Amino acid sequence: MNLLTHNLKMAFRNLNKYKLQTLISIVSIAIGIVTIAAVDVFTKPFRLPEVCKLPYYDRMYTLRFDSLYSENAPVLDGNSADIQNGPRDIEVSREMIQALKGNGGMSCVDNLCVANYNFTTPEIRFLDDDSLVAITTLKSMVVDSEYLVYMGVRSAITGGAIKVPKSGEAVISEREAKRLFGDRNPVGLTVTEEEKSATIVDVVADNSSINILTSTLHACVCYCLGNMEDIFDRNSYWFYSRRIGVVLKEGLTTRQLEDEVNMRLKPLGVKTHV
Repeated sequence: MNLLTHNLKMAFRNLNKYKLQTLISIVSIAIGIVTIAAVDVFTKPFRLPEVCKLPYYDRMYTLRFDSLYSENAPVLDGNSADIQNGPRDIEVSREMIQALKGNGGMSCVDNLCVANYNFTTPEIRFLDDDSLVAITTLKSMVVDSEYLVYMGVRSAITGGAIKVPKSGEAVISEREAKRLFGDRNPVGLTVTEEEKSATIVDVVADNSSINILTSTLHACVCYCLGNMEDIFDRNSYWFYSRRIGVVLKEGLTTRQLEDEVNMRLKPLGVKTHV
């Protein structure tokens, strides 16, 4: 104890004796801490997204679609193929999704997920039973049930992979959850807007949405309302995409992937390029 007291006295005596040197040291330490914090903030958008850490990342491919015809491009479920001076991306239709998922799904892929690029920005209500917890305007989107896991999205609650939402379930971004509910866990709350209603089952970690390979995770609320091909029957305005993501099976080639996709889509007058 006497030694500790002696050391403290010597320390304060030296601090008092060398005031300028003490001030410089304190300022230097403060600048260092602020610099480290600033570097962390400004480099966050440039870090590798979670999807790059997935074991199947090197087998992830994006399917884009063209018409088989050079002119008079077909219309699929109301979506024009839009061919102008060469191949252009065709919007993904219900028939295309059904063709790729039919007969047990494609033999050359481990996973197939349909991206969605169609945001809405409605007034959203959050309810606890029948009690209103919050009401605000947020970006929202309907997502494929497997898409969040496919993209390597992490849970802010568990730190692990995001919970796969089932039909009638939703997830909310960590940023908006903190803004709206503070320290309260939003899981279990009902989120509702216009024709959509779902139960929140997880919170998307902020660092999951750094990439974003698609714009999906810019949405603050993501709903799962069933298979994406079924969304057309409920409201075609909820869905818009020109891409489908797949995980190619190990040992297979992109040529095999293209051949199988083209075989399935040929009756619709559509072909793919990976």
